[in-house]
Amino acid sequence: MIFILIREMYFKTIDANSQRWFNEKNMLTQNDLDKIEVIVEEKVDEKTKNLPTKDEFYKQTLKVLKKLDNLEESMDIVSSRQSEHSDQIEALEKIHP
Repeated sequence: MIFILIREMYFKTIDANSQRWFNEKNMLTQNDLDKIEVIVEEKVDEKTKNLPTKDEFYKQTLKVLKKLDNLEESMDIVSSRQSEHSDQIEALEKIHP
């Protein structure tokens, strides 16, 4: 993606006569841009090699969401049981203060 931005800047600022990109004192040729592209791709590949693929990420996310859903259902069950027990305790306390 970075290379795409650089290439877009290059083509937007290209000099029609010399086919070079001017940056005040410096100039980049197409060969320079190709080298930059290779370096950027290598660095991005190196930095992202340990990241999961999109499919792996979605599978793991789905597992986590299922566990979260199960926990929420369990909390609902426990909450309703706790409420029933509290009602029973209050009823018994009224009978036997």
